[in-house]
Amino acid sequence: MKNEEGRLRKEKKGKEKTARSSHWVLRVFLLSMSISAVMSLFSSAALESTGIVVAVAVLLAFVLLGIVFDIIGMAVASADEKPCHSMAARKVPGAQESIRLLRNAERVSSICNDVVGDICGVVSGSASATIAASILAKTHRDEYMCRLHQEYPQYDWKGNKGYPTKKHRAAIEQY
Repeated sequence: MKNEEGRLRKEKKGKEKTARSSHWVLRVFLLSMSISAVMSLFSSAALESTGIVVAVAVLLAFVLLGIVFDIIGMAVASADEKPCHSMAARKVPGAQESIRLLRNAERVSSICNDVVGDICGVVSGSASATIAASILAKTHRDEYMCRLHQEYPQYDWKGNKGYPTKKHRAAIEQY
C-alpha cells in the first residue's frame, strides 16, 4: 500500500513539474515575441526618418542594452547566495532582491542572456544593416547627382544633390 501511495505521489509531482515547465516555455515564448515586437517597432520608427547620428545612437543603445542584460544574466548564474544572506540580515538595500534573483538564477539567466541579449543582438544587427544601406544609398545618390551635373550644369545638381534650392527652382523656370 505504501509503495502504491509513493508511486502516485511521484507521478503527481512529475505531472506538476511538466505543467510548470510548459507554462514556463509559453511565458518565455510570449515574452520573447513581445520584446521582439516592441524593439523592432522602436528601431524601425527611430531609423526610418532620422539622420545618421540618431541612428547610430539608437544602435549603440541596443548594443548597450544587450551587454547590460548579458552581464546581469552571467552575474546571477555565477553568484553565490551565502554573502547575500549576511547582507540581508544587515538590511543592506537590494539584498532581498538579490536572494530572490539567485534563487531563480536559471530563469533569470535564461531571460537575460537568451531572450533579451539575443533579441538585442538581432535588432542591433538589423539596425547596422539599415544604417549601412542608408549611407550607401546617400553616397550613390550624390554620385548620380554629380553625373547629372555634368550633363545639365544649369540645374546645379552638384550643389543641391537633388534637393530643391532657390537656384535650382529658378533654373527649372528658366529652362
